[in-house]
Order: sequence, then structure tokens, then C-alpha cells
Amino acid sequence: MNVREYVLARDGHKCQHCKGKSGDKILNVHHLESRKTGGNAPSNLITLCETCHKAYHRGEIQLKQKRGTSLRDAAAMNVMRWAVHDKAKAKFENVHLTFGYITKHTRIESGVEKSHNADAFCIAKNVQAERLSSFLKVRLLPRHNRTLHVCNPKQGGIRRSAVASHWIDKSRLQRFDSVVWNGIKCFIFGSTNGRLVLRDIDSILVTPVASVNAKSVMYLNRNKGFVIQELICET
Repeated sequence: MNVREYVLARDGHKCQHCKGKSGDKILNVHHLESRKTGGNAPSNLITLCETCHKAYHRGEIQLKQKRGTSLRDAAAMNVMRWAVHDKAKAKFENVHLTFGYITKHTRIESGVEKSHNADAFCIAKNVQAERLSSFLKVRLLPRHNRTLHVCNPKQGGIRRSAVASHWIDKSRLQRFDSVVWNGIKCFIFGSTNGRLVLRDIDSILVTPVASVNAKSVMYLNRNKGFVIQELICET
């Protein structure tokens, strides 16, 4: 894994001290603790522009950032990567791993715009292939809260359940059902007093008001575990 590219991408390719105010386009990766003490873990690295980096080592500025905690999400993704790789290799031929910095180099070299669907062409090294007009975006859905009861009991000592009902009010609709509202395909991301909160796959509200009547939507299908939405390519 290219740690430098990971840290730059994590920090949005922006100096974490001046936030780009210096105007210096050259970015360095700085160790919060010495390399000997903290190593090259991403939690010990931060993006600084060269101006701020040199100023820090001259003792002219102080950094507010401290070394972060271990990246559990990165560790989980690393485990998942090998699990997916092994299953794919057992089923298909010509399966191999690649890395983000290689994809980035291919994208820049080929003049391809930055997007998840465009990255797929760069990963396959087939940037000249004819693209489809749309692509599928998948989002995993959260499960129940692991907490069974609310900690603070109500008056009388009764502890309220922390697990919400699947059903929304008296309708036959559930959270994360696919529906159509005003010609727009969207998802039920929650409810308020029986009224539906409708959002797209990126959690962006699709209605002009916070919630709408359940009778104003047309049910499409029930989603379990994940939702899928077809999106139109911009280019």
C-alpha cells in the first residue's frame, strides 16, 4: 500500500495547518511523532504544504494536530480485500490486486476525470473502452442498534426498547423501501409521526419539505442489507 498517497487522499490534498492559505501547491507528508518513535502508520502522518513544513522545522509554527487512534476501518477493509480477492480468484481467471496510487497515475496520465465509475476503467487499464450511459451504485444498510434498551428508564422504572419497529406507523412500508415520489425514485430513510423522510442513495433529501404523507408514494420493492440505484454518467 502507498501510505503517502493514502494520507494525501485522506486529507483532501490540502495542508492541514494553513488549509491552503499559503498558496504553496507542493505537499509533504509530515510525521507527528518521529519516524523512530511513531513509525509510518497513517495515524502518525499529516499533510502539510512545503511552506508550513519548513516553517515547522524552523520552529516558527506549532501544529495543533496530535497523533490519532489506530484506523480500525482501514484494517477491516484490508481483511475484506483479501477475502474478496480469494473468492474471486477461485471463480475467475486473471484476478490480481492493484493500489490507489497506480489507479491515480493511470487516471492522470490518460486525462480521465475523477469519479468512482471512471476509476473502474483505470483499474482495468481499459480507459479507451466505450462506456455505458449509466452505472449502478450500491450502499450498505445499517442493522439494528446493538443496544436493547435505552439506559435511562421512564418514570415508573420501565426501560424503553431501543429497537425501533420495522413498520412505519399504520402503513405497510418499512425503512429503506424503494418508492417513487413525484416521479422520483428514492428510498425511505426514516419517518416523523408517520410521515416519510425520502432521500436518494447519497442521503440527500429529494422533497422540498422534511417529510411527506405515506399515501403520496408508490411502493417499488423492499431492500435488505443494501440498496442499489442506477445513476447516469455525467460524461
